Amino acid sequence: MGKSWADDMILSYNDVVLRRSDLDILSGPRFLNDRLIEFYFSYLTSCYPSPDISLVPPSIAFWIMNYPDTGSLRDFIEPIMHESTMHKQTRQRKHYARTCAIARKGS
Repeated sequence: MGKSWADDMILSYNDVVLRRSDLDILSGPRFLNDRLIEFYFSYLTSCYPSPDISLVPPSIAFWIMNYPDTGSLRDFIEPIMHESTMHKQTRQRKHYARTCAIARKGS
């Protein structure tokens, strides 16, 4: 069975891959899917970094919401928040440098 046209990769941004089927959702009155939301969160995090706000991908938010042992969630979330902050800062510096280089080229 061959690869579907809807599965074509359109964009890879940070850790998020958008496919043609994701973009097709934007052309009609439909709900956004998890990948579109995660892309937007990743984009916002890159453009407007904040040490006080962490935008959690929908899949992680769903898992946290449905996790049966809420008492042990702190042990799971704290390292992610710390690691997420460190990775975000590194990605943001790289993204900012690339964006500035592109902007200077276009001027």
